[in-house]
Amino acid sequence: MVMPKRSEVEKWLAAYNNPMKPVVMAAREVILAADSRIDECIKWQTPTFMFNGNLASFNPRSKKRASLMFHVGAMIPGSHPKLEGRGDTARFMTFPDVASVHAVKRDLKRIVKAWCDWQDATTAKKIAAKRAAPRKAVKKKAVAAKKTTAAKGAAKKVTAKTPAKRAAPKKPTRSRAKKA
Repeated sequence: MVMPKRSEVEKWLAAYNNPMKPVVMAAREVILAADSRIDECIKWQTPTFMFNGNLASFNPRSKKRASLMFHVGAMIPGSHPKLEGRGDTARFMTFPDVASVHAVKRDLKRIVKAWCDWQDATTAKKIAAKRAAPRKAVKKKAVAAKKTTAAKGAAKKVTAKTPAKRAAPKKPTRSRAKKA
């Protein structure tokens, strides 16, 4: 199942005046067809693909090749030799023409699927942690309530033993001082 194309991206592409437009459109087709969980939007003034986070965005200014930046490409599980770059985060895939998009279609689909699977697993862990957290939170609240109740009781005992304060006499104001 192909993810539906978003109207905001359609509008962006209609206004996109760049020789790489057919290449960008071909890569978009491959990415959207790779996994039904992937979605698209316009972020940073360019098409961005996402699922539980940003997967990749095009560099809209490139005129000699379409450049697709995978925001945390270094962290996507699995081996993806078609991703270029070094360092801890971003990776890139470049396409000089439509034929090059079709040549790496299989790899591009694997990257998208690996991303979606990873994000699903991460989300499942977060949900499990949240479900477990209320039990811990209830216990913590009960302990805190006991401490608060004990503290209030101790405060009442201390207050009952301390003598009531007497009201301090008012200091004369200037207007009173002039009259005297």
